[in-house]
Amino acid sequence: MRYNVGGIRMSEAAYRRLCEEVSLEQCSMDFPRLWGSEEAVFYSGLVPLGTDIFRRIVVRASRVPVIDSSQFSLTLWTDAPLYEICSHPGVYAGLEKVAAAKK
Repeated sequence: MRYNVGGIRMSEAAYRRLCEEVSLEQCSMDFPRLWGSEEAVFYSGLVPLGTDIFRRIVVRASRVPVIDSSQFSLTLWTDAPLYEICSHPGVYAGLEKVAAAKK
């Protein structure tokens, strides 16, 4: 399942730089996964776009899977990290629900 449809996949170096420039907070969100064993962590933060203009982003951190393409089944999870800025509206709606539940 891809959460970055129309979004941005980033390298580990780009993720580390983003963490230096933007305060990201881990957020607990539970979304369906193609393979139940996926360990994904979501982070949220505000990115400055201009003077007094900010936009919320959500970053999903996981590991790269190895897939058996003949059966579309998971072979194993690699140690290689995968980072992506989520763009699906459902991710941001889920974040709003989590924030509302905390109030």
